Amino acid sequence: YDSADSEDEEGEGGGGGELEAIEEGGKNDLDRILQKMKSRRGQIVRSREMLVQEVLSLQQQMEAAAERDDDACRSGSGEPAVNKVALLPEVTRMLGKKHLHEVMIDQGMMTTLAMWLKPMPDGSLVSLQVRTDLLKALGLLEVDETVLGSLRSSGLGKYVRLCSLHKKETDTNRRVANALVEKWKRPIFGSSMSYSAAEVPKLEGRSAKELLASVEARLDAPTEGGETDAFRARMEGKTQGGTRVPRPIGMDFKAQPTARVAPLPSTKYGKESTKGKLQEKMLGARKKKGTSNQAMSLSLEGRGLDRI
Repeated sequence: YDSADSEDEEGEGGGGGELEAIEEGGKNDLDRILQKMKSRRGQIVRSREMLVQEVLSLQQQMEAAAERDDDACRSGSGEPAVNKVALLPEVTRMLGKKHLHEVMIDQGMMTTLAMWLKPMPDGSLVSLQVRTDLLKALGLLEVDETVLGSLRSSGLGKYVRLCSLHKKETDTNRRVANALVEKWKRPIFGSSMSYSAAEVPKLEGRSAKELLASVEARLDAPTEGGETDAFRARMEGKTQGGTRVPRPIGMDFKAQPTARVAPLPSTKYGKESTKGKLQEKMLGARKKKGTSNQAMSLSLEGRGLDRI
């Protein structure tokens, strides 16, 4: 009886045991074996339950820190509200992990972040460092229907909007907050929110005769319900009571109006013109002289007289 043979038999028995566990136990045993194989390769695989517990633990710490800061502000004893600042590195570290974003949204992290961004009980803004880091971290979130639903229910959007409008907010934070608001508005309105001139068709310029002809054609065209009379009255500046009531113009323009302002002519003379050639010649003569136009100051001791 050889010890090597016994080791081979044990190895074969172990492998057979795993195969039997797969056949008998089903999916749970297969997951357990795959988990063990992954851990052998040095990979750290964490279950969703572990991620949820990590997120919930941080949320509890964040809520406790926010409550302590609010209590310190209400007491008026001069105690500094620094609990959020102390926990801020851990919060930004977790918000920077994209694989945790889905878990955080499902567990209501948006509500906790709204608690951190809302103003203090005395109406003042929260710490500048807290606002800056949270606004940057919120920019990492991918916008989808789940995120938009969490934004609506948590009230986080109104506090970000407050940061974009508050007069005591820094210019950098206002720009970041405005970018977040625009980013969150695009899926809601279903547009890119880009109002560049390239996307708006320009209205072709028409002469005064063409405009007058179109107006006369509209006046002469027969319409139903007295629409022509109403249009003619508006053109003549009249109404039934003899007065005109101003009405707001709807902001639903379809084309850009033709520009009527001509650009100002350049003050520089052309190189081929007579004045341009004369100006270039004078500049060349000034460079050849090599003298400075600045007045010299003479020394009372006579220093520098040999240069004159």
